[in-house]
Amino acid sequence: MVALVAVCSIAAVHQGNRHDLGGFIGIGQRFGQGREYRDLEIVDRVGTGDVFSAGILHGLLSGVPLGRTLDFALAYAALVHTTRGDTSQFRAAEIQALADGASASMRR
Repeated sequence: MVALVAVCSIAAVHQGNRHDLGGFIGIGQRFGQGREYRDLEIVDRVGTGDVFSAGILHGLLSGVPLGRTLDFALAYAALVHTTRGDTSQFRAAEIQALADGASASMRR
């Protein structure tokens, strides 16, 4: 049996509503660290763990490489941290754009 470990964590707290977000993933002997989102303005934390998990599942079920899977999940969590409410407003293309380096302050 191969274990999957994926963790999204707050890397640093600058103020009550400004954090750095990062994470890592491991499957078997393969490990990777994802992109770090620095100085995110945290609007709401509700649902962020759920969307991180959903991003991991999306990547694994789609056959996306491990690093890109983690980057997608972290981007999804970063976007949801910066919006109010517990329902996702984002399409996969918007999440992937952030994972690929677009600004987290995209037009919503």
